[in-house]
Amino acid sequence: MSIVLSDELARQLFGSEEPMGKVVNVTGGFYFVGDFVVRGVMANISEASSLKYEMLITGFTGQPIQKKKIWEGWVPTQNWPRVFNFVLLKPNANAKDLETKLGKMISQYIGDEVSKTYTYHLQPLTRIYLYSKTDYNVNRMVAEDINLTGDIRDISMLSAIAGFILFIACINFMNLTTARSARRAKEVGLRKVIGANRIELVGQFLGEAFLMVGIALILALGLIEIIKPYFATFMGKTHLSSGFFSPTQVAMGVMGILLVVGLMAGAYPAFFLSAFQPVDALKSMSIKGARGIWLRRGLVVMQFALSVALIVGTVVVYQQMALIRSKRLGGEYPILTTNFFGVERASKPNRATWLQNRYHVIKQTLLKHPDVLAATASQWPVGFNAVPKLHGTSTFLADERVIEDGSISAWYVDEDFIPFYGLELIAGRNFSLDAQTDAQRAFILNESAVRMLGWDKPIGKPVSYNNRVGQVIGVVKDYHFSSLHFDIEPQVLALGQRASDYFILKLHPENPGETLAFVKQTLSEFAGRSVPAMYRFEDESIATFYRREMRVSKMITTFSGLAIFLACLGLLGLVAYAAEQRTKEIGIRKILGASVRAVIVMLSKDFAKLVLIANLIAWPAAYFTMNQWLQEFTYRIDIGVWPFVFGAALALTIALATVSFQALKAARANPIEALRYE
Repeated sequence: MSIVLSDELARQLFGSEEPMGKVVNVTGGFYFVGDFVVRGVMANISEASSLKYEMLITGFTGQPIQKKKIWEGWVPTQNWPRVFNFVLLKPNANAKDLETKLGKMISQYIGDEVSKTYTYHLQPLTRIYLYSKTDYNVNRMVAEDINLTGDIRDISMLSAIAGFILFIACINFMNLTTARSARRAKEVGLRKVIGANRIELVGQFLGEAFLMVGIALILALGLIEIIKPYFATFMGKTHLSSGFFSPTQVAMGVMGILLVVGLMAGAYPAFFLSAFQPVDALKSMSIKGARGIWLRRGLVVMQFALSVALIVGTVVVYQQMALIRSKRLGGEYPILTTNFFGVERASKPNRATWLQNRYHVIKQTLLKHPDVLAATASQWPVGFNAVPKLHGTSTFLADERVIEDGSISAWYVDEDFIPFYGLELIAGRNFSLDAQTDAQRAFILNESAVRMLGWDKPIGKPVSYNNRVGQVIGVVKDYHFSSLHFDIEPQVLALGQRASDYFILKLHPENPGETLAFVKQTLSEFAGRSVPAMYRFEDESIATFYRREMRVSKMITTFSGLAIFLACLGLLGLVAYAAEQRTKEIGIRKILGASVRAVIVMLSKDFAKLVLIANLIAWPAAYFTMNQWLQEFTYRIDIGVWPFVFGAALALTIALATVSFQALKAARANPIEALRYE
């Protein structure tokens, strides 16, 4: 048997030695095990590729039964595709025409009935990484199988949030510049008197804006290099590479950002400042700028509308993640899952040597440790992200009716599975080792399976699965054995720890790491060697299954805080502008007896109205966006009033605190100095 290694893997295995002709022993694989002769070394796969592999093996070397399932089996009603096919089309070939022909091929070779529900779709290789989840609405297990870990929705969300933050920053620059416009009125007047025209002044102020943006851009590029490793970890990557773009493309992108942001931030202030009349400016007349105040207030409303929308999104995501955590089975104890049995048996074609034959001995040995509280076995781990259906070689019959393959999930478990997870039996009884027939004849269904079969009294009903003929002994209340992205599927449980790949342990919350080390050592001792099995705590599995949702939660929380901060800066600029325009009014009010509190209220009430208007704009947009996001979950929260009330209260509180700071400064100013103000 032959194998081709990547250059990196060849160096890891053989160092500087020549790998050609050497033998590589592969163990622990489910489908590919044995000795392979190195026949070639290939270049390392590019980071930009969706097809990531480090070795290529010819032929199938796993268990014969798996060969039939994987390579020869074809079950159109199953949701787990066996093999992914890649087709190289001829130059100028029309993919749509080929798709049509493939559809006709299904009818010709498989049958018209299958062609009604099954189709082939050709997807460009360049769309695999980012677009497969949207092109196919593919479930997460399939996505992970071909490394479809990218999602264009994440890119769109990050881009949108970045655009919002950048827009808020540009608004701030405009507001802060125009708020200090009166101080530059004389400068504009003098420059116009000595011959400067408006175009030159516009160029000057735009130049200042571009200089500011340029300095910020340089600082940003430096910060990118600093935070890149942390951002890579946040996005679930080992590292981020900028080598996908040429230096020319990077330079053009940077210049484009400089141009767009410079114009966004500087255009309005440049035209506003250059419009000052020299006579009014040199007479020290106050530059009222009434024509621009509504625009600036409108911009502040937009700032806070975006901020409130992000706050509402943060609360909704938090509530949905809290719902996910509340569905966690097994109580609050750490739950450790390992596929030790599945990996161990994969390299042993002789069933008599499988450690699963000694399952109860291993289980009791581990339970002797004081920090191992409970143990069970299952064909699949609870919370498995994709719904595992019946395989094509299995047949499920109920009341002599053949149940359509793929319509029910069949799991082999042990007798402690139900109490381990605290599942509720609503009829019948649990599996028992004392009942000799349970090992071959007992089945337990969930409520969804009972409803699907249309049974009023399921206990005692005859069923058959995988050549096991028996009857229903119990009904378990529906529980989430899959992701909350999916409906609770009909499920049948059968006693069969020997067919269970996963060993599941409930640990004491203190020192779970030490207990994990004990478990690994004990299992290795039973196996007589170290088995490359997966060991994962349930919380880690949840983090994997809901990786995107957790990223969304962190992103929205972080950026909502940043948006609020930037919006407050903009509000600070507008308050400063208003206070500067009303300096004489404030002085006169104080001389006539107005208190500091009265002055603060006077300056704050208008801005409080702006924030309230921002909430009215933000609420519908936030509701629509978050309701769309929640559609990804079959089980989701109802968006209530609380997120909107919290968002409004938080935004208003922060805004008033910002306004009060500047208003207090203006209210405490000496009224005599205010009356001298020009």
